[in-house]
Amino acid sequence: MKWISVKKELPEFDENVLVFYTIEGKDQIHEYWDIGFLRSITKGKNFKSEEWLGKDYSPIDPTYWMPLPLSPCKLK
Repeated sequence: MKWISVKKELPEFDENVLVFYTIEGKDQIHEYWDIGFLRSITKGKNFKSEEWLGKDYSPIDPTYWMPLPLSPCKLK
C-alpha cells in the first residue's frame, strides 16, 4: 500500500484509515501516524464541509492517508 495525498484523493466518509500528520513544536516537527476518518458536516441547507478526526474524535490535519489492511479474520 502507498500513502495517498489528501490533496489528490480522499477516502469515503466515516471510513477508518491510517493517517499521517505533523505538528510543529518549539524546536522540531513531530510526526504522527494514527487511525482517523473524514466526516461530512452539513452547515445550513446547502453548505457542506469536511472534517478529519482522530480515533478519539479530536480534530487532526493529515497530509497523507492509506486504507487499513484487512483483518486476519477476513483473510481466511
